[in-house]
Amino acid sequence: MRLVVLDKTSARVLIGPDGSLPTIIPVVDEPIWRTAVNAIAARGIQAHVSGWAGTLRADVGALNALMLRSDSAEVASTTVGTFVQLEGAGTRLRLADADTLEQALHVLE
Repeated sequence: MRLVVLDKTSARVLIGPDGSLPTIIPVVDEPIWRTAVNAIAARGIQAHVSGWAGTLRADVGALNALMLRSDSAEVASTTVGTFVQLEGAGTRLRLADADTLEQALHVLE
């Protein structure tokens, strides 16, 4: 599942060094939101769940994503990624991730 991690002001999004959004694999017997928060914390970013960023139904093949809001101002290491301005971020992402980001932005509206 993809994660759309926004900064405190929702002006920037976290993009990995490979041009992708962070992803997680669900863990048995653990809520998906906890897996997401723990995975981002393991990257040195404190964040909380902000909402669902996917399509209305979480079907196989759908744009399934959680939106998190970072409590951290910056990323501690460029190996984790970097926060980039939302405007134009889609052009820096892989196609599927760009589609996920676009869906997330519709949720924000």
